[in-house]
Amino acid sequence: MRTTSVFIRTYPKDFPWVVYAVHSMRHFLTGCFELVIHVDEQDLPALEVLNLPSAGAGVEVRLIGAPVHHPVAYLNQQIAKFRALELCRGDQILFLDSDSWFQMPSTPASFCDGGKPTVLFRDWNLVGNAICWKAPTERAIKSPVPSEFLARVHQLFRTETLWNLERWFLVAHGTTLLDYIQTLKNWNDISEFNLMSAFAWFYERDRYVFLDANGPDCPPLFIAHYGEQRHSPLGLEAVPLEIREKLLLP
Repeated sequence: MRTTSVFIRTYPKDFPWVVYAVHSMRHFLTGCFELVIHVDEQDLPALEVLNLPSAGAGVEVRLIGAPVHHPVAYLNQQIAKFRALELCRGDQILFLDSDSWFQMPSTPASFCDGGKPTVLFRDWNLVGNAICWKAPTERAIKSPVPSEFLARVHQLFRTETLWNLERWFLVAHGTTLLDYIQTLKNWNDISEFNLMSAFAWFYERDRYVFLDANGPDCPPLFIAHYGEQRHSPLGLEAVPLEIREKLLLP
């Protein structure tokens, strides 16, 4: 059985959200052996004194600070997520956002079909402003990409896939993925999950199950995403009190 790590990249302004994300793991997620929370190295002391709750029985919580690799915060975040393969010890990595909370009993198998990670896709004509990811993804993968892969912000990938992407990128571009991102200027010059998913689509399609996000086989939402609430003036208070209180229960 493959082992699974959970990876969260976060910032001090989102630390209150991380607390609830960890509580949600404790209540609803089983089958993962570690949670890696990644911040810029100057923010690590503030994370260490946060007194995070347990992420569940047998789950090791590891707090990691890393140097800032890019002056554009979003691109620096992309680098952090691509570097997850070096920090996580699991055979597969479930990427989670601070404002993405489990809302029903889940295991790594909840994000798989027949043991293979599921990847949701959408037709480019149906993604609205997310069309901005088409050109940069095609530049990075060096092929026309038939679909967009950001239907959900949480994603499960085999760690080996991410290593294979690194090796492929070095051959295809003559530079490392990290160095490539460091040459980019704009926040929307790369999308980590679109690139990871496009690589899986072209080169490891037999290891994943690709499902239409608008089709009848789309899996249920085991994780609720509160991005709209996080960006609202109310912040955490925009999330219904009953949800927050439930997650804080022992």
